Amino acid sequence: MYGEYEALELRRRVQLVGQMPVTFPGTVADNVGGDTRALLARVGLDLSLAAREADRPSVGEAQRMALARSLALGPEVLALDEPTSALDVANKAGIEQLIRELADSGLTVVMVSHDPRHAELADHVIEVRPLNREEP
Repeated sequence: MYGEYEALELRRRVQLVGQMPVTFPGTVADNVGGDTRALLARVGLDLSLAAREADRPSVGEAQRMALARSLALGPEVLALDEPTSALDVANKAGIEQLIRELADSGLTVVMVSHDPRHAELADHVIEVRPLNREEP
């Protein structure tokens, strides 16, 4: 138990989408769950991917599939690790817009990124730099 929450309840409330997404056995639709059609569209994936085995998409498609799966669970907090690292420019822009829309709708979004342009999406930024051991 963590504070007032059971661990399972916390896992449902907080969703993590990693840079290297995890896929489960079955199709993309099996992995996404919920309203697959709407969720795939929301993350910029074509509905034709729904029937494809989940271990077949590219890394960028798998990143978006994992994001769709997390959104299907209706989290209170969405933690993202380099969510656009494997995306081309057009798909990256779409996911960045979605992230901003999610935050604007009241979802707490925590994102780790090496892309300094992602700071423009944020309400708050924490920059982590290496410690310079030569400074007093």
